[in-house]
Amino acid sequence: MKVLCILPTLNLKSTFGAAPYLNQFISALRKKAKVEVFESRDHKPSFVERAFHKFIMKNTPYSYMKLIVKRYHSFSPDVIIFIHDFRWLYEPNVNFLKKKLDCKLLFYDLEAPLDFPEYSINRQYGGASPWLRFNVSCMDGAIIPSKGAAEYFLNKLGAKKVHVMYFSVDPTWYPSDRLEEKYDASFLGLSPFYREKDITNMISIPSRKLRDLRFIVVSNFNAFDFGSAEIIPSLNFDAYTTIPRQSKISLSITRAPFAKVYASSVSRPFELGAMKCCVVSNVCLGIEEWFHVGREILVVKDIEDAIETYNWLIENPDVRREFGERIHERVLKEHTTEKRTEELIKFMENS
Repeated sequence: MKVLCILPTLNLKSTFGAAPYLNQFISALRKKAKVEVFESRDHKPSFVERAFHKFIMKNTPYSYMKLIVKRYHSFSPDVIIFIHDFRWLYEPNVNFLKKKLDCKLLFYDLEAPLDFPEYSINRQYGGASPWLRFNVSCMDGAIIPSKGAAEYFLNKLGAKKVHVMYFSVDPTWYPSDRLEEKYDASFLGLSPFYREKDITNMISIPSRKLRDLRFIVVSNFNAFDFGSAEIIPSLNFDAYTTIPRQSKISLSITRAPFAKVYASSVSRPFELGAMKCCVVSNVCLGIEEWFHVGREILVVKDIEDAIETYNWLIENPDVRREFGERIHERVLKEHTTEKRTEELIKFMENS
């Protein structure tokens, strides 16, 4: 099978968002299929071209679509996967590629259900959900990381088919050797949006009450009240895989839209598990789809629960080690990019 992946970027220096995961995903996919990658971040229509298409030639594709056809026509892909770049869902673009390359077209939404219209105040999308402007029904199918969001894609967004592909890791990206413990609890998160309450319950208040414990937060949002936790700015990927291995407890605080929609995966718990971390999570509906709660991962409901759990774990290093070993074993067994891409290939073959 030949697959063309159109995605924003694989450059680890340009973004600390999806680039690490996308590199791992593409690497695994290349072991199962012939893969070409087109990085779309630098290919944007000008203001004049957007206006021209909006008001005059509404049914013509953008100019960069011709570049795609010219560059990959000889490759002759069986499938094109558009990965989280909603501009490509402009229907004339889709129709143009279908006609010129004659292949299946899939859209991979990395952030369902966060980008649904119900969360239209999301600053990341300029205050409006991209699904208010783009139409996934013109594609042959969709790939999403959430089981609970599948029905929404089918019934409300009109997707023809949906493949649920939870996030995963390439274990070779995440060292599992534990380092000298410098921190009692750490949290790595780009922003507090949609997890303000859980951050307050799991970090801000506990860090003030447990003065003997050292909390560290990696974030670019210094204005948020993280309590007594130390704040450091976002790191490069090497440092990102170091702090959790230096922490007695690693916090996984999932945003509310993911936490409230059944089995909506994010990458963090799988990454932490790959590094043998003792992981404490906020309440996430469907987390048992991936981990055994109370054996492989711990879940706290409120401030008191968090404080009690932290104290217990700090006093019991053997317990922390056992949690790290068990979640690591589960990740290696069930949550690798190799396993996920095998499932994706089967979906693409049957789409």
